[in-house]
Amino acid sequence: MGSGLLIQKFKKYLEQHQDDIKSIKQFKTWFNTEQCIEREEVEKVVMSLYQTILYNLSLNESPFTFEEQKLCVEYIIMEELYENIFATKEEIEIDARLIKQIILMQKIPISKYQVSQKIINDQNWNRSKDLLIEINNFKTPTEKINSINKCFRNIIYHNNITLQMSCDEILEILTYLIVQCQPPMLYSNISFIRKCCFDLTSENDYFLTQLEICVQLILQYTPGLPKKYDENVENKIINSPPISSASSQLTF
Repeated sequence: MGSGLLIQKFKKYLEQHQDDIKSIKQFKTWFNTEQCIEREEVEKVVMSLYQTILYNLSLNESPFTFEEQKLCVEYIIMEELYENIFATKEEIEIDARLIKQIILMQKIPISKYQVSQKIINDQNWNRSKDLLIEINNFKTPTEKINSINKCFRNIIYHNNITLQMSCDEILEILTYLIVQCQPPMLYSNISFIRKCCFDLTSENDYFLTQLEICVQLILQYTPGLPKKYDENVENKIINSPPISSASSQLTF
């Protein structure tokens, strides 16, 4: 069953279970009245809401599997609360700075990157760019991270063959991809996934971490200076799963 049809059937089912989801309206009112909400508070609130609704629904017989309910509940919550919790003022400001840095880095020739021309010429490359841009069109963290997953897989699994790439090569390829496609609200989308996605697989966590590192690299880029990492980026690289001992010597 496609996700669109699944959501439609789930909404129909909820027409007889409005009491089970009334907490969404209560939380929306709370979000609208709070002047400032810390990131940690958002995580707690959304997680609490998510668990409460799933529990309420579990008390009734349902035609949906638990995994289907999780997906649908996430969609229902974000349909109501997305505008309240996506992109804080600070995140929007960072995104604006990120776009300026991306435009600046577009002047760097491809020869400065460790990127195979074969990968860039492949049709999967253009699809990867589209997938990275498309994450801003989705409202649920699951849809966003799935798009990121597909983006990475298009690059790493070339013609159904896993490419042997170092951490540096993956970072440079992904950085070049970001610079080329200039995805909107990338920082805010990453932050949103971190705040509201509670079922990250180890693979998706790895992909998201690599994306976070690239964003930090771009934000730190200064023309003419060798690449240096601040402590935050260095820690992300060192602790990045599954390449736990990775180090990096990227220069542009």
